[in-house]
Amino acid sequence: NEPDSTIQSFVVSMTEAMAAINRREYIDARLLLDSATDYFDLGMFLPFYAIASMKENDSARLEDYLESLQTANLQKFAKNPTKDGVYFSEFVTKAVISAFEGMHDDAIELLRRAAADVPWSDEQWIYPRYVLSEVGRILFEETGDEQYRYFTVGFARTSAVYQPYMAYNHAFIAMMSNDREERVTALARVLTLDPQSRSISKANEDELAAAIKLAEEGYPMPPNSSLDDLSAGLAR
Repeated sequence: NEPDSTIQSFVVSMTEAMAAINRREYIDARLLLDSATDYFDLGMFLPFYAIASMKENDSARLEDYLESLQTANLQKFAKNPTKDGVYFSEFVTKAVISAFEGMHDDAIELLRRAAADVPWSDEQWIYPRYVLSEVGRILFEETGDEQYRYFTVGFARTSAVYQPYMAYNHAFIAMMSNDREERVTALARVLTLDPQSRSISKANEDELAAAIKLAEEGYPMPPNSSLDDLSAGLAR
C-alpha cells in the first residue's frame, strides 16, 4: 500500500492540474501533471496532459507517456482479455492528439471507441465518464467543431441514464445542449445535486431563473430514478 502522504500529494497535484485545465492555464497544468508522475502513472489523467501538451506544441514527453501506457495496456489485455476499459485512456488520449492535428473524424471515432469501453469507476482516481465528457467539452471549445458538441451531449445523456444522481452528467447537458428546454431541465437537476457546479455560473440569467423555479417545484430528477439506479450507476 502507498503511504497516505504519497496519495495525498498525488490527489492535490491532480486537483490543481484539473483546475488549471479549466482555466486554460496549460503550462501550469502540464507542470503539475508531470510532477504527479513522481507518485503514480497518469493513467486516466493522460488525456488532460495531452490537451496541455498539444496546446503548448510540446508533445515529446506525451509521446513517452503514451508509449508506456500502450505497453501497459498490452500487458493488461494479455492477462485478462475480457477486462473492461483497458484501452479507454489510450483511445481518449489519441483522440485529443487527432483533434489538435485537425483530424476530427478520426478523433470522434476514437471517442466513440472509448465510450463503448468505459472502465469501472472504483478502479480509477477520477470518474471515466466525467473524463470523456470533459475532454469532449474542451475539444469543442478549442476547435469549434460541432461534432464534439454532438458527441459530448449524446454521451452525457446516456451517462445520465446510468448515473442519474451524478451531477456532472446533467452539467454537461446544461452547458452544451442546443435545446433550451433540455438545458433548463438539466440545470435544475444540477442545482439539486451540486449547487457549486460551474455549469450554474455559465448559465444565462433567464435559463437559470427557469431552472431554479423548476427545482423548487420538486421536479428535477428523472422520473424513473431510484436508489437502485444510484448504487448501480456509481460503479461505472
